[in-house]
Amino acid sequence: LILDPLYKLMSGHLNDDADMRRLLNNLDYMMQRHGVAIIVVHHKRKSRLLGEDAVDFGSEEMTGNKMLANWTDTQLNIRNSAEYGLLNLSFTKLRNNETERPENFGVRVDKDTLHFALEVL
Repeated sequence: LILDPLYKLMSGHLNDDADMRRLLNNLDYMMQRHGVAIIVVHHKRKSRLLGEDAVDFGSEEMTGNKMLANWTDTQLNIRNSAEYGLLNLSFTKLRNNETERPENFGVRVDKDTLHFALEVL
């Protein structure tokens, strides 16, 4: 089940503990009751600069309550590349990964044919 975007699922506020707990409890219930995996699309914080370099906050990049970052098993950061048609993907959290974090990779999108191709970056 893909839910996009997160803020439209909530009747409360992303930063409120009680509102976020209610949402996460409902998502947990749906996963257990229906045996589904849930993908939640959410936006990250605005970039912060340290000098001229952007600061990487890893799994803390998400806006809103920290309960969300703790609740997730996997977080995948997707951003546009400087190269046209290429999206850069990197894992910021892999809870159940027993080996090293996978290499960053890209997805090349052909907008004419809608074909996707994976590339190791």
